[in-house]
Amino acid sequence: MDIDIHQVPQVEPGTNAGGAKCPAVATWPSTGNHLLRVLSENELARHGRAVTQIILTHGQKLFVSCEPLSHVYFPITCVASRLHAAQCGHFAEMGMVGFEGVVGLSVFLGAKAAANNAVVHVEGIALRMEAAAAKAMFQQHPLFGQLCCATCVR
Repeated sequence: MDIDIHQVPQVEPGTNAGGAKCPAVATWPSTGNHLLRVLSENELARHGRAVTQIILTHGQKLFVSCEPLSHVYFPITCVASRLHAAQCGHFAEMGMVGFEGVVGLSVFLGAKAAANNAVVHVEGIALRMEAAAAKAMFQQHPLFGQLCCATCVR
């Protein structure tokens, strides 16, 4: 399947494709993301200001290659595709990330810019966390860090 990342409409988080506001949802659900389940409520609360629960829509761009990484996304009910842009202009899907993982893992390893593209494949809920807070959480919680790294080798 060829996807032109530049043809996919950009949708503001928390709105649908038509621009209408989505209903507000609570932050930090007893989290449906498997990586975040290893953290206690207190550990999650420490990072609460850096986290927003959002609704991502099909086709929404999360990352574009070489652009700055300001956030990571922990899918709860959505699925994102990671895409590699070939020199010929076509895209190849490298993998999908759902409630078992994180979109933007390279932030934990010190990356400042996206190495690849990421697009929402299945609409749903995710937690969006500021990159600096995500990196701090990765460094402060060894089990969380190990689980994040394990998602790379699956």
